[in-house]
Amino acid sequence: MINIFIFIEKKMQAFIQLILKLLGIVRDDVLQDDPLSKNFDYDSYNKRRQYLEDNYIDLKADFPKTGIRSTIYRSKPAIFSENEVVKIAENILHFQNPDGGWSKKGNYRNKYSKSQLQKIYEQPSNSDYERDGSDFDNGCTWGHIEYLSRVYDLTADEVILDAIKKALRFIVKSQHPNGSWENKNHRHITYNDNVIPGVLNLLLSIQKNKYGRYTYLEDISEELDLETVYRKGIDCILSTQIKHEGKKAIWGQQHDHDTLEPTWARSYEMPSYATSESVKVINLLKNHLDYYPEDKEVRESWLSAIEFIYSLKLPEGQGDPDGDGQWARFYELDSLKPIFANREYDIVYSIEEVKRERRYGYSWFNNSAYQIIE
Repeated sequence: MINIFIFIEKKMQAFIQLILKLLGIVRDDVLQDDPLSKNFDYDSYNKRRQYLEDNYIDLKADFPKTGIRSTIYRSKPAIFSENEVVKIAENILHFQNPDGGWSKKGNYRNKYSKSQLQKIYEQPSNSDYERDGSDFDNGCTWGHIEYLSRVYDLTADEVILDAIKKALRFIVKSQHPNGSWENKNHRHITYNDNVIPGVLNLLLSIQKNKYGRYTYLEDISEELDLETVYRKGIDCILSTQIKHEGKKAIWGQQHDHDTLEPTWARSYEMPSYATSESVKVINLLKNHLDYYPEDKEVRESWLSAIEFIYSLKLPEGQGDPDGDGQWARFYELDSLKPIFANREYDIVYSIEEVKRERRYGYSWFNNSAYQIIE
């Protein structure tokens, strides 16, 4: 219900801003108070664009496989090709919020005019023009860091490095005392959409610096004490692992910050054992053990989770009726029955009871457990 009120409030704000714009009324107070607004100096931008053209006009690279790959791949109109990574990176810099993070909005393969860039920088938030608050959902922020890091490898560009460091500071600042991160829409400990596993995999990669890719971040890593930040995140995972009949099982999509128990997010995402989200956690723990094989607590958690998730595999013919998914996305906490839901918070026990819009608009079954690293 709270989410509905927030949605209505945002739409009302956007409507009011549109009316004021049509009437020619400038809302300087909104721009000044808006935490997302940034100053935009077009002359300085032009100099930087010229610098990029002079130095990297012919530079092309294979598309970086990062957390925001799908976002960039879907961007339309696709003015820049996927391997024009420097031009894409420059667009990513435009959309970085003042706090250092990124939202799910932004067309990184578009070529923007001066007026369009002005809007990106100065139009108030809660509008519909590619502006929104920073997030970790669907690769946001940690995925942007991954992408920019690969471009920095090619260019050693200081502006890109500054953006990466600013984003890392945002990640550290956004961590809750219990070691978790959350997405912007649901204020809970969030495993859904790879929020916590995505952040922690990035931090682990930076710390361990495999192949020497993150040597240039050693100073900021020490300054921010990323090792401690990472460990707090791992401890959060251990503390939120659900137990079934006294034995460690897997995780929910999201957990309450106070009780650490699974909780509701959207009206069709209920407290439950969540398989696809737990697979990402399991693989993160395996990555952790590659560097910390002596960590007995994590190893116990990892092995218990693998055993439990494979116990949930549905028999042939009882999985996805429209495909070959052998795991339901959600399982009831007590009975371990596959469960589903409509938008009205009503839990049902058969996919046939899910209304058409939700039945085909959500991934109710999956084979993600086959992706577990063993």
